[in-house]
Amino acid sequence: MLSLTGSQRDCSTGSKQAPFNLGATLIFLYAVIHTFMASRFTAMSQARRQAHQERIRLGEAREATGDLLAGVYHFLGEVGVVFGL
Repeated sequence: MLSLTGSQRDCSTGSKQAPFNLGATLIFLYAVIHTFMASRFTAMSQARRQAHQERIRLGEAREATGDLLAGVYHFLGEVGVVFGL
């Protein structure tokens, strides 16, 4: 009968956990990148909102409308959103 030593058992268990660890690492990497990109998303949101206000002022857009992409950028500009996704 073949018996596994302690280190061989650890290796076989580690290979089963590898996909989980890879997924967790990728989520963590996304969270770190998102943290540094949040201010850029916020700036892009403000630029879109100002451009939309200018279109309203020129009569190219109705006042009751909003810029969907500005809202998406604003949402992504929140640092805590990465924990909700």
